[in-house]
Amino acid sequence: MIVHVFVSCIYLLIFTFTNSFAQIMHIHTGDDEHMFDLAEVDSISFAELAVNISVEPEAINFGAVVIGDSRGLILTLINTGEGILIIDSIVIEEQAFEVEFENPLRINPGQSHDMTVSFYPYEEREFSTDMIIHSNSQENPEVSIPLSGLGVCAFDWEETGNRMTVRVNRATINNESLVEGDEIGVFTNDELCAGGVTIPAGFAERSIDFPIFGADDGEENGFQGGELLEFRIWDRDTQHELFAKVELIVEMEPRYLSNELLLVVLHVELD
Repeated sequence: MIVHVFVSCIYLLIFTFTNSFAQIMHIHTGDDEHMFDLAEVDSISFAELAVNISVEPEAINFGAVVIGDSRGLILTLINTGEGILIIDSIVIEEQAFEVEFENPLRINPGQSHDMTVSFYPYEEREFSTDMIIHSNSQENPEVSIPLSGLGVCAFDWEETGNRMTVRVNRATINNESLVEGDEIGVFTNDELCAGGVTIPAGFAERSIDFPIFGADDGEENGFQGGELLEFRIWDRDTQHELFAKVELIVEMEPRYLSNELLLVVLHVELD
């Protein structure tokens, strides 16, 4: 009689039984115990089982994500071999990317496992790195997955050939000053953002100047002369866009006037 016993993820024990003295063999596989009467054991041989891994997709591009926000995409790990696939380490050096998995992760032959890879941009720039998956695959013990994404501001605009300067002396949400990473955007009547600024560190102690842009001749890519300005605030913590009330420092309507300086205080009051 021949008995096949899996004793690890990649080895198969084959026992050939013949007439011999009586003994009992105990084989432990994880939490399971297998017992065999060795009275007829003549030989023991090993057969190695192939363990292979494949991934879908082979690279992940998260596209543009607002700073402070996040996006998660699915990566599928597939065991294309005959033995149990064990993932014992996943390494990502860039802190803007993250993955959570149960270590070690075991995937049976012919099965797959979905995991979520997340992108958390913390500044305005392109991010790229490789995610290295370590496993017991004989052919691919290390699989490299390129990761990429773009951190962007909540408000985006086009710079044109004419501009106006806005000076914000103070900007608050429920009487609390805006903090680093919040944003101010200035919008046209057609809902077009035509200028703005990301709040730097220390804003509570000083004012900030930034340009807003008028439309080029014959274009609709900015403010028209005399157009009213609408101020909005992007709260990075809550990821919400808020409409701000404008308090003027001098007696001047909040309208677009090329090459002029507008001084304002902005307030948002939430219920």
